[in-house]
Amino acid sequence: MLGIISLGGICIDTLRLRKIIPESYFAVAADSGMAHFRMLGIQPDILAGDFDSIEPQLLEECIKENIKIIKVDKRKNFTDSELAVDTAVASGCDSLLFLGAFGNRLDHMLSNQMMAASLASKGINVILTDGKSFFFTVTSQNSPLCYPLSGLVSEEDIFSIIPISGEFVKVTIEGLDYPLEKEIIMFGSTRAVSNTVPKKAAKIESEKYNNASSTTNINTNFNLNTATTNSIGAITTTINTNSNEVITTTINTKGNNNDDFAKITVETGVVFFIHTKSDEFLK
Repeated sequence: MLGIISLGGICIDTLRLRKIIPESYFAVAADSGMAHFRMLGIQPDILAGDFDSIEPQLLEECIKENIKIIKVDKRKNFTDSELAVDTAVASGCDSLLFLGAFGNRLDHMLSNQMMAASLASKGINVILTDGKSFFFTVTSQNSPLCYPLSGLVSEEDIFSIIPISGEFVKVTIEGLDYPLEKEIIMFGSTRAVSNTVPKKAAKIESEKYNNASSTTNINTNFNLNTATTNSIGAITTTINTNSNEVITTTINTKGNNNDDFAKITVETGVVFFIHTKSDEFLK
């Protein structure tokens, strides 16, 4: 089961973000992260935290709506983020999506990233996002990650791979402008930072955005599977335009020889595969 954890960092409402939120999930808001759920129309199963940052009126609304609340003392030896994650995992979640994972509190941002790395090493897939940048944990357990490019990227988008465990990682990159084959990347290296998408895939994206400019309905399901299924997930997209044309795309991200995929294979260690959207295509 996918758990959506809404944290107190920055989160903007973008089409790309909405495309990775499935119809079924278990949602936990961490304190002021409840505001992001309100923005996205997500009703949480649990609101957890010490409530030192949530707006009082929003907290009152949650109480009136009978949302389950877990309140802890402000003097504690863990963050509200960790509390929310532990709550989701204890409720049966085996993959997690962190909303509002980045922001002005750099200590929280780094600790969230390290928590994601730890979870990934235990077989729990994690995505961290602020609506513009998307961090995917990739390990040997859930490799390869076959990331769809068609319809999701522009030429200005940036892709990076950053090692987040051990002394080194061994990575293969296919489908991006700068491929690697079983490359050993040392911890702390910038060897795989700032990759770009082939123009062919970017052109397809631009055309699809133009075709969908009069979109009346977009229904997308992103399903994160557990590492034991050796897959990071699947995406199904249906677009209805005013011309009554229906475009349906089903993508199994476990493997495809289609040129419109970036394929990331990790043999050792844990990495972040990072997709940063261009401002031009955020909405």
